[in-house]
Amino acid sequence: MKKVWREIWGFVMWTHTRGGLRYDIMVGLILAFIFLTPRNWFKDRPPAPASEEVQMIDAASFRLDAKLLAREEKNLEDGAKRVLKNFTGKEVKVHRMEPVLDDDGRVLAYHVWIEEKP
Repeated sequence: MKKVWREIWGFVMWTHTRGGLRYDIMVGLILAFIFLTPRNWFKDRPPAPASEEVQMIDAASFRLDAKLLAREEKNLEDGAKRVLKNFTGKEVKVHRMEPVLDDDGRVLAYHVWIEEKP
């Protein structure tokens, strides 16, 4: 029984020599844990945007800060869907988007009209 505890102690305290069978087993177990553990076990989700960046105007429209969509080069609608999915927790369909401009003509935000998908 003492030998079993010594092996367990060796695994816990990482005392086995590098390149040995026991060391390789420990490394294999760590790699298996890293690559085979499902993502949802850790509740790993992107953080929701701050409330001042996404404002709910009514049940079917939102105002999105332009900074949230600044990295969207091709399709602003896809970016708005992504942001609103993170904000509401539901899939949405964008019906219309309009830029909100300041006095100099720069885009401050986007007014987005949506419909939640069932």
